[in-house]
Amino acid sequence: MKRAACACVVSLGVVAFSHAAPTPIPKAVPAQPTYRFATPPVPMITKEHQTAQQLYAAAVKDFSAGNFEAAKTGFQKVLAISPENPPTLINLALIAQRQERNDDAEQFLRRVIQKDTANATAWLLLGIGAYDRNEFDAAHAHLAQAVLYAPEDARAHQYLGATFARRGWYSAGEEELRRALELNPKSPDAHYNLAMIYMERVPPAVELARRHYIRSIELGAPPDEKLAERIGK
Repeated sequence: MKRAACACVVSLGVVAFSHAAPTPIPKAVPAQPTYRFATPPVPMITKEHQTAQQLYAAAVKDFSAGNFEAAKTGFQKVLAISPENPPTLINLALIAQRQERNDDAEQFLRRVIQKDTANATAWLLLGIGAYDRNEFDAAHAHLAQAVLYAPEDARAHQYLGATFARRGWYSAGEEELRRALELNPKSPDAHYNLAMIYMERVPPAVELARRHYIRSIELGAPPDEKLAERIGK
């Protein structure tokens, strides 16, 4: 089941993350942040607010272009104006994860959760970070929260399913991956990981595995010679 877990990478259309390396460049959080100095329902548009918006837009542009150092600098300038702005903290966490600064990433995400316990994106990213470090107890805990607060997010179900599979809980993993496919039928990684899970059955469910493996290839996943040989494809 080792390959299955490694293959299960989520595209966080968000803020964002295939089946194989290299990992696609993630997208920055596109939503306009609500700064704490805005006063709903009639926000006071101050010069400081406008500056923060401009800095944020420029940082998102750098992020999308893969210029992460410039993006980091821009987001840090936004935090100097609005220290606990969730989208900014999440994007800084994404940059830290890509740069393998795991402690920094977790610190940013926990600041988000401290302000907004129900922020599913922060829980998802915490779970992905733990998953990538093979810390499956922590991944399970974080991803369960992501599913709780965003039950319609296919990415959260997909990672939780892969986590269950890595722990040997194949029935639970199958359930989560099938739910991920209900929400996003065109996920090559969910199909691939289901194929792997079906081959772990006793006896292996070869036909089901073959069906999902073929579908994963059709959707763009790279071939897996070992799995193809096992299922007779």
